[in-house]
Amino acid sequence: QRSLVGSEMCIREDFLTIEKVAEILDISKQKVNALIKSGELKVLRIGPRSQRINVKDLEEYINMRIINR
Repeated sequence: QRSLVGSEMCIREDFLTIEKVAEILDISKQKVNALIKSGELKVLRIGPRSQRINVKDLEEYINMRIINR
C-alpha cells in the first residue's frame, strides 16, 4: 500500500484558513469573508461551515491589489 501522508501534508499546506488569511492581510475575519462574498477572493468550501483559501489565489489577490494601487 502506498502512503499518502506526504501528499496530504503538501495539499494541506497549499490552503489557508480564514483566520490565517486575516492575519496575513492584517484585516478582520469579517473583511476576509466580505472579500469572498464579493468574489475578490476565491474560496474552497469544505462542508457547510469550513472554508479554505488556496495560497496561490491569495498571492494573486495581493498582486492585483499592488498593481491596482
